[in-house]
Amino acid sequence: MSLYSTLLLIPCVFYVSAYESYIDLIPNGENVKYTSCSNLTNWQAVGHVTAGYTGNPFQRNLFGEAFAAANYTWTADLCNADSDMDGMKNGDELGFINCTLASVWRTDPSSVTLTTPEGHPGICEVTADTPAGVNCDSVNADIPAAQC
Repeated sequence: MSLYSTLLLIPCVFYVSAYESYIDLIPNGENVKYTSCSNLTNWQAVGHVTAGYTGNPFQRNLFGEAFAAANYTWTADLCNADSDMDGMKNGDELGFINCTLASVWRTDPSSVTLTTPEGHPGICEVTADTPAGVNCDSVNADIPAAQC
């Protein structure tokens, strides 16, 4: 590999690893899954419209927008919010059921018990809790995996 090729690759490595570090800033960030078109996908890029680092990596989903607005910090407000409008709090979808412990989790994650994630905080998933009038197909219009 030439020196020129190596220099071109270095920014790419830092670029991808920077996004991966956000996984650690979100409770259960490494365990978020989404079932689209009957395919279960491990959603590595929780705040983005694609599951991995493909497509437009800068395009955020609704949770990603809220996370950015919170300065990339897990807060009680972000936990209690329903970013994707599907009727489930972000915390419940991520398996973080006690939002009052958000600041404790940020400083000592092992001291807070997490449950299995119940959904995806950035993809509207129709459940019994989805408010009347919310059209998840419209909410998810920019998310390729949600188009079946």
